[in-house]
Amino acid sequence: MITNIFKRVSIESIVASFFLVYLAFFFNLKISDPQSSFKLLLEKSLILTTAMMIFNLIIAYNEHKKLNIRFGSQYLISLPVCIFFLYIDGGLDIQKILIGTLILFSLNIFSRDFNNSSILKSIFSLGIIYTIMSFVNINLSFFFFSIFFLLRYITDTKKSIISLILSVAVTLQLLLMFTYLITGDFFYHKSEFMSVNISTANNFTENEFIWITLIVIAFLIAFFYNKKRELKFNSQNKMLNIFMIFWLIIAVLFRYFNLYSGEGKWSMSLIPAAYFIGIGIKEIKKDFWRDILVCSLIIIAVSSKFYFAHTSS
Repeated sequence: MITNIFKRVSIESIVASFFLVYLAFFFNLKISDPQSSFKLLLEKSLILTTAMMIFNLIIAYNEHKKLNIRFGSQYLISLPVCIFFLYIDGGLDIQKILIGTLILFSLNIFSRDFNNSSILKSIFSLGIIYTIMSFVNINLSFFFFSIFFLLRYITDTKKSIISLILSVAVTLQLLLMFTYLITGDFFYHKSEFMSVNISTANNFTENEFIWITLIVIAFLIAFFYNKKRELKFNSQNKMLNIFMIFWLIIAVLFRYFNLYSGEGKWSMSLIPAAYFIGIGIKEIKKDFWRDILVCSLIIIAVSSKFYFAHTSS
């Protein structure tokens, strides 16, 4: 059975996920820009897969050490499934990958076991992460609102506010100083290295409908299962679930109001969408039906993109 490999985080599941992610990216890039050379598509697929597997390895490490991030091994199969659906419109560059890494670090903070001392450190760390993100794109300052999810753990409001203000002020001062020393300007300007475009342009805009459909399914899984209490989260996983919903909502708002930087309209939604699709896959207990679901999703994604590519040409 295909999904049996992904019942736990292991070397086999990580390797299998790598090849599935690679295949998904190659298919997506080929269908999006059929004019690109085979060699270029192979190279870009490898770069994108490596970036995604860095996220996977962080998750796998935390699973192995029983640390903070509790995605579950189902993420290793849901990620390639979602990439088959993903709308790639170009603009996925180094900067966006680094932003995704920073959000993942903040996710790790939200899934901690909080106490009186750790909550202040967590707020300070979040202030640093979100200030860096906002310095790159001011619209990403929306993530500061996620700190409100920690209110029930805060025992000293005054110290928490001071910790947040201090982290923002110190980080912003350092960022302004380093940016001025490097570029001669206080404000951030996207460098040539950060602008290196890894993905190709999408010649078939109808493919965006496929990804929107998957986003809707992810929201249904997130809210339906949470409402029915069918997901037995511990307190940290409940916080992770809330943060993932928040992340997905922010990604949708960025797309709707065009708040992203450059292209790559849906790139920020990949990880939270894969998280909830993974939950849906895990909830199916029978191996046979789980395999059928995964294979069916991939077939639907592939056939839909072939259809839109054919009708658009």
